[in-house]
Amino acid sequence: MLTHLPYRSWCPHCVRGKGKSMAHRSMEAEASHAVPHVSMDYSFLGQEDEKTLPVALVRDHASKTTFSHVVPCKGVAESEYPAKQVAFSIASLGRPKIIFKTDNEPAMLALRAEVIKILRSKHGIEAIVEGPPVEAHQSNGVVEHAAGELAGQARALNDQLQVAYGKTLPTNHPIYAWLVNHAGFLISRFQVGVDGKKGWYLNMNSYDGQYDKAEDMIKEFGG
Repeated sequence: MLTHLPYRSWCPHCVRGKGKSMAHRSMEAEASHAVPHVSMDYSFLGQEDEKTLPVALVRDHASKTTFSHVVPCKGVAESEYPAKQVAFSIASLGRPKIIFKTDNEPAMLALRAEVIKILRSKHGIEAIVEGPPVEAHQSNGVVEHAAGELAGQARALNDQLQVAYGKTLPTNHPIYAWLVNHAGFLISRFQVGVDGKKGWYLNMNSYDGQYDKAEDMIKEFGG
């Protein structure tokens, strides 16, 4: 590496010269876990003057693979979809056993319990629960960081959409269910970590598929 740009965690000169060794050590710690860690939380997106969209957000710690699904409700009382979709996403990671981290919000506990049940019965995956310490408040930094990345990616896609159509769409437009899911898809497959690798590469070696533009996909939802 002649330029030492961009920063790479595997380059000792970058680590010593740019002081980002904490990020490298964090990655090494996640990779060293005997059982992979997966975190889940709720995130909320939407226009300030409109009702926000609840999002079930999932991140695999080691690879940073991210799943983001707009859900009709928090918890599971009103719909089976959130638990089924989250379980399907976690199963796609290909891990036979995980440490499953969430906070202790009642709605999240209900969703977590149902996801664990589906993972075990349908996918043969064992999920070991790990919650935050009793005295901690929202202590899961991994999923909080994922929420920030998701919000930024979703805003960028939404801005592209609004410029293409010349108008602001209401938050309840069906395109946003796709857009939020697509934001997680893009983060997983195209965002490069400090090790120079993408999340999907770390799980699946590569991604050679295609991806859609927001302004093209809106045609599928009736304009």
